[in-house]
Amino acid sequence: MWPLDTKGSQAASIPAGALGEILSASVAVGSAVSLTTSTPANVTSLALTQGTWDVSGVVAYHGGSGTVPAWVAQGLNTTSATLGAVGSYALDYLAVVIPTDPGCVTPVVRIVVPAGGVTIYLVAESSFTVSTLAAYGFVRAARVG
Repeated sequence: MWPLDTKGSQAASIPAGALGEILSASVAVGSAVSLTTSTPANVTSLALTQGTWDVSGVVAYHGGSGTVPAWVAQGLNTTSATLGAVGSYALDYLAVVIPTDPGCVTPVVRIVVPAGGVTIYLVAESSFTVSTLAAYGFVRAARVG
């Protein structure tokens, strides 16, 4: 439910700092981040202010001709270019030539941000052979507390 303005009408947007505030960041396929096999890389990042946030993301993998990813992993972390603890990333086994750009989701991660804020990173990693692989996608955060 959207917050009401002072006249009791539905507000056009949720103000910064209010419950339900949504922040997001994205990278399009044209700006996809090149991956090196078995090396985590940041796809994008998002600065969060103090509060409690539910954060989620989607990473799409764009392969060169004949690229075969054995697996892909995508997750959320406050440490740059690092997959976090179990529960903060998802691991998908593909082991086939990818004809299109599969979109793979991260788990929803609840983050309690202290005063001063924090940056959350959308991280991708893959083990692949033959050609090239790049990652693009988006991260979204909703203020829940």
